[in-house]
Amino acid sequence: MLPSISDEKIKDNPLKYTDSGIEYLAAEILRKGSSRKRLEAKLVGGAHMFENRNLNIGKRNIKCAKITLEKFEIPIIAEDTGKNYGRTVTLDTSTGDILIRTILRKDKII
Repeated sequence: MLPSISDEKIKDNPLKYTDSGIEYLAAEILRKGSSRKRLEAKLVGGAHMFENRNLNIGKRNIKCAKITLEKFEIPIIAEDTGKNYGRTVTLDTSTGDILIRTILRKDKII
């Protein structure tokens, strides 16, 4: 995932960008009948996986997600972001719990 669609010249897939992906998802949830007041977010990911400091996409994605969620007044209720390791995420749609699995670390639920 890339931080912002506004940085790109070709905007063929808005779902591969953090800002436009969040905007699309929120609009779809509202279109399906949810109340804006009930929207809340949990952020997971944004790891800095590679040595190139100039390409810290993870950090930029985290910042972009926070700015976009603030713009749409969607509160962040939990977060597991950054660091230097990947995550595997499973969402329990019946509870809203997110199971986060990482190598060499304990599973975590937020």
